[in-house]
Amino acid sequence: RGDAGSGSSDEGAADEEEVRCALVEFVRGIKARKWTMELGQAYTVGRSGTGAAIEVDHPSLSRRQCSLAITRVESGLVLVALDQGSTNGTFVNKERLAKGVGLTKSLAEIKFLAFGECPNGYRILTMQGAPTGDRARSRSRSPKPGATTNRRKEASGDDSWERKAQAALRMKAEAKRRETAARQPPRVPQGPNRRERRAAAAAAAESSSVRSGASNAERSKAAPGEIDWPEDWR
Repeated sequence: RGDAGSGSSDEGAADEEEVRCALVEFVRGIKARKWTMELGQAYTVGRSGTGAAIEVDHPSLSRRQCSLAITRVESGLVLVALDQGSTNGTFVNKERLAKGVGLTKSLAEIKFLAFGECPNGYRILTMQGAPTGDRARSRSRSPKPGATTNRRKEASGDDSWERKAQAALRMKAEAKRRETAARQPPRVPQGPNRRERRAAAAAAAESSSVRSGASNAERSKAAPGEIDWPEDWR
């Protein structure tokens, strides 16, 4: 009987372990943002600036795109999604949700989510948190070997997350800058200004006068009165 009681207490303690869930945004395959989601709580997804719990920066989303909630059932964690009549739709595994019809699907079967025409992908990630109650206190007194190493790995993972998020934002800004530069018309080289045109006209006039003077000199040299004609020709 003592063994059976011990087994039931272990199972109860295991049930007390918290599960942390988050909706993660991927920009070109890199994690950019995340929103923590608590079990049993509904979250509204909407366009940026609308005051929704989860705001997505893309104009194709509606003010109230959809509602998402994660809950626990006997078989495990499930996602409950409801499209509230969005214009461009909400997609789960490339399947568009029917407006006003709720969807309940196991998290293990969900590969990604999509909202409207936003090119970014979204996934729901889960992580087992620290246990609660007496079991957590007993573990805090006698930490497992390598706990410090795990904490260091988690800290380095957070730093890596931030670096990847910053890299994704830089890539997005660079793509927007290139797109803006491609839309601008090419610059047309401008001709000479007024001063240059005047100088060119003066140079052309001077050259013309020089040529005219030389031509007159040649004609004066070839005048008939100055030619030494033979005696029998006069």
